[in-house]
Amino acid sequence: MSKPLIVIILAAGMGKRMRSELPKVLHKVTGFPMLFYPIQIAKKLNPHKIIVVVGYGKEKVEKWLEGENIFLAYQKEQLGTGHAVLCTRDLWHSFEGDILILYGDVPLLTFSTVENLISSHIKFNATLSILTANLRNPYGYGRIVRDNNGEIEKIVEEKEADNSQKGIKEINSGIYCINAPFLFSSITSLKKENTQGEFYLTDIVEIARKNKKKVIGVLTSYPIEITGVNNRIELSFVNRVKQRMILEELMLNGVTIVDPSN
Repeated sequence: MSKPLIVIILAAGMGKRMRSELPKVLHKVTGFPMLFYPIQIAKKLNPHKIIVVVGYGKEKVEKWLEGENIFLAYQKEQLGTGHAVLCTRDLWHSFEGDILILYGDVPLLTFSTVENLISSHIKFNATLSILTANLRNPYGYGRIVRDNNGEIEKIVEEKEADNSQKGIKEINSGIYCINAPFLFSSITSLKKENTQGEFYLTDIVEIARKNKKKVIGVLTSYPIEITGVNNRIELSFVNRVKQRMILEELMLNGVTIVDPSN
């Protein structure tokens, strides 16, 4: 059984480490801007609405999106993921379905992984569902903290984590499926009382728990899919992976490629 869905794609960041005037989400992976990939996933879900949050270089992003049936929200200051979602609030204030949060700089994510997140969210009647992954080296990612019953208690960002929490291997991908009325009521409760001085969207986990709402984690079998791009080294890496994914799909469909590495 499906539910009405709105997809929000966060694409406002400058990407300082790219060392480029081009907005990060417009840097290309296998010939297409990174933003192309989450938009294609969103379209396949046939949502009620697709919203892209723009910020740095918004004119360039808006120009690239011309002709698309996409709603835009503007994040003037980059004050965190929670603030980015807050900037979209007027576009779905009375929506009764679910909200899917995706990112414009995560081009390896596949439709099947997103579909599994949404179906699990519906199956378990969750208020908040989080795509998680187990990483051998979880440095830089928010850690999934579970209670004694194995239930998700909170997400702790790397800079806020103590030594014990830094040892947790299960991480938050940042990709969520959330009940819209809950998100609408909780998003204004976020506070920037952290080392970054930002509004963390991850804080809604604790809000959900306090309100006795069901929170689940959906573990991806392919952690490489949640790789985000923050610099040109990572851009080169995801290009290689994406090329390999395309070649493997072609080969599985009967195309002979003698040397996929060339």
